Amino acid sequence: MKRLVSLIVVSGLCAIAARSQQSVWPSPDAVVHVATALNHLTVLEFHEPVTMAAAGSSDFQIERESNKVFVKPVKSGAATDLFVWTASRRFAYELEITQEVKNMNFAIDNAPPAPAPPPKPAVEPETNPPADVALSRALLGAEEIKHTRARAAKNQVSVRVEHVYRTPSTIYIHYTMRTTAIFSIA
Repeated sequence: MKRLVSLIVVSGLCAIAARSQQSVWPSPDAVVHVATALNHLTVLEFHEPVTMAAAGSSDFQIERESNKVFVKPVKSGAATDLFVWTASRRFAYELEITQEVKNMNFAIDNAPPAPAPPPKPAVEPETNPPADVALSRALLGAEEIKHTRARAAKNQVSVRVEHVYRTPSTIYIHYTMRTTAIFSIA
């Protein structure tokens, strides 16, 4: 019985210790403090490509490559802010120089993976509204009017019937109108 209790206590302590070692992803508004040291490089790694990085001071050399940002202090006692943008979010850091190399952050990988893009809604095939159906039937079922010896009269408006579509209650007529006027300028 004592062994069982001891085993439970030890495993509980191990779980707590493991949990405390896990990185906690900062909220989008959180500022992460980064300790750097002169003549040393700190790497910030992200789970998606970095689009831009900007620091408030030239006392730090800032470079970005793919999904990493490299930070190297160039002046003792400097401190500044650093903003890093990826496709999905912005990160804020406070850069400080520590005198003890053992207290510096060599690499930080606390950015969560990019959120999965929202699933695209299933696009249903567009159903033909009643007006489209009626128009399609009208165009397919219209009778073409054959014109023989048709010519436009001079100085008059002529109306030419091109197609006729009959329904039980309505007659649709497709026609063209032309004017052949002769103007004289005095």
